[in-house]
Amino acid sequence: MIELNVYNGNIEVYKPETITTGRVGHKVYVKFDNKWDGLTHRVATFKAGNLSKKVILGDITETNDTIVHIPVQVLKTAGDKLEVGFKGFNKNMNKILPTKYVSLGYIHQGSEILEPESIHMIQDAVEHDEDFQLRIATEQEIDEMLNYVFGKGDDEPEQQPEEETE
Repeated sequence: MIELNVYNGNIEVYKPETITTGRVGHKVYVKFDNKWDGLTHRVATFKAGNLSKKVILGDITETNDTIVHIPVQVLKTAGDKLEVGFKGFNKNMNKILPTKYVSLGYIHQGSEILEPESIHMIQDAVEHDEDFQLRIATEQEIDEMLNYVFGKGDDEPEQQPEEETE
């Protein structure tokens, strides 16, 4: 989890973390100093490339900290720099405290399980084949698939095929 200290109009990245495309639920812990006391409405703005997304912060604790999730919408393009800034308002909107933006680092390409073309092929098969069924593979099927893809390790004994019973 990324950790930030927000003091007055500045932000310090206390604990950085690798950020990847497409990650859902990436959390940022934010600790505000006493200049933020009384600012009951707080907003985080995440931006990367041409994308920007605001998140209203809720559940500010008595110790003036919270956890916010990085919106997946800004984690689209590997190589973009991800930045965050905060703005706080009091109830009457007559006290506003903005921060500068700080870099959380560059977005790295996340691994993809399936290529988009493969996903579309599966969706088409499901939509057009009434008999199509999904199921969870057995442990043996997973082992066979891994051995087929990666080869059998030298330290693994060969398994004898199971004999079919009639």
